[in-house]
Amino acid sequence: MARRPRTPSFKVKTGERFPGDFEIVTAGTANLSIEEIRYVERINTVISAIPSWIDDNRKKDTSSSLSEELDHFLGQFTKRLMEGASEFCSLSPGAERNKYADDEYLETFRFEGAYRDRCRRALRFPFVVRTIRRKENGTLTDLVEDIEIQTRDAEIPPEKQKFKIEVDQAAIVIRSVLLDRIEGRRSKIATYLANLLSKIGIKIDPFSRDQDSARQKLSQYLVSLGGAAEVGLMNLHPSQPAFAALALRSLKDEFVSREAGRVKNDYVFRLGFYGLLITVLCSTLYAASFYLDSDHLIYRFRNFFILGIGSAVGTWLSFSLRRVVLEFSDLALLEEDRLDPGLRMLFMLCLTTIVGMLFWTEAVTIEFGGLLGEFGSSGSRAFLIGALCGIAERAVTTAVSRRAADFVSGLGERPGK
Repeated sequence: MARRPRTPSFKVKTGERFPGDFEIVTAGTANLSIEEIRYVERINTVISAIPSWIDDNRKKDTSSSLSEELDHFLGQFTKRLMEGASEFCSLSPGAERNKYADDEYLETFRFEGAYRDRCRRALRFPFVVRTIRRKENGTLTDLVEDIEIQTRDAEIPPEKQKFKIEVDQAAIVIRSVLLDRIEGRRSKIATYLANLLSKIGIKIDPFSRDQDSARQKLSQYLVSLGGAAEVGLMNLHPSQPAFAALALRSLKDEFVSREAGRVKNDYVFRLGFYGLLITVLCSTLYAASFYLDSDHLIYRFRNFFILGIGSAVGTWLSFSLRRVVLEFSDLALLEEDRLDPGLRMLFMLCLTTIVGMLFWTEAVTIEFGGLLGEFGSSGSRAFLIGALCGIAERAVTTAVSRRAADFVSGLGERPGK
């Protein structure tokens, strides 16, 4: 009886009919077992049928909106088949290879069923959810930087319409928060300091580590969001959108619990930084005014510098007093007027100065426990007025605007009326 050779009897040969095309060919005249023959015929039969499957999918996908998604499914399918075939060919003839061929023969039916089901579902659903991976130097990484939801020309149930909008809004908030940390965290001053230290041999760049951490978080959140979107938009059972909505709500709660404190503290820190600049500038000018003559304009209006310091402190406190608890949608838009912290401080400084001028010229006279008395000569009262204006910044904006409107409208009235 002829003995089997102890070298592999098969090899994998690649083809060009489609990406991932291959076949198993016999590399000798070895005696083949029933398990080997059955497995090899099964693999080659499936691979030979794939071109016709591709043609069928193209006929159904008339808009070609699913071409990339279907190619991705096919790539995963053929990759798994080739991995099994390569492992089979690397084994020596015998009981081990026979058992492997028998097991993989059954697995090919499962892989084919999964591939066909994914294609059928994709062609049937109005949405296609896809994660977009980050590229570095032209190479795709494992990090996800966005999700894409394509809409096909098909009927969309109302619950899926609503859920799709919620997913889009959640993606905007998540990307806005973390991309701001990745791209806008490092200032020109930080860049200058890092370059200066590197010239003297000290390589310290804490911002790059923070950026890497933010990219990891962004990828994790978007993967979870993409999973919830697939459940809600790419399943048939009517209970799936409701279940996906619960998963989305859980993701939002997690994002708020982990990121809200960081977002709020960063904004308060930046607001305080610009407030400190205004405080230092106004303090310097206030101290310098005492070296001037008493009839000098700057000396006469020296308490306006104290008013500006109070305005900076009040504006810094205002945000924490108004936004005690941040909701998910608040994280992407902390202030409705969309002013940057520096511009907000400058805006309130100018607005508080106008309020001070109204009191100074007695264009407005109100009584608040004697607070406005001796405003020009009392630094403590000037500071308190500025702080109160900063804290009530929205009310001050409305009040000054209304007073200006009353003044302008009065210009058009006839004398004596």
